[in-house]
Amino acid sequence: PLHRALARRMYRRDWFNAVGTVMPGPRREVRWHDAVMSQAYPVLPLAPGTGLAWGALTWGPWITVCMTVRADFAPLADALAHRMSTLVADSAVRETS
Repeated sequence: PLHRALARRMYRRDWFNAVGTVMPGPRREVRWHDAVMSQAYPVLPLAPGTGLAWGALTWGPWITVCMTVRADFAPLADALAHRMSTLVADSAVRETS
């Protein structure tokens, strides 16, 4: 009962508008009928009252990220995806130098 009451107080529309999830996937090569499945992406539905859901999924040696947004959040999602790509690219350059 206490957890339920706290969750109801925390997940209010007026200030909480995003849900993030990290999902552990296989850390080995995945095959389907002898074909290597080299990519997988987390697809998350939007919870009622939220504008953004993002998920990260480990898949073999990679981590993939997906976002689901309301239509009015599309510019924010584009900017966030661009920033994330830039940060990952910058990190990769630093790792190789």
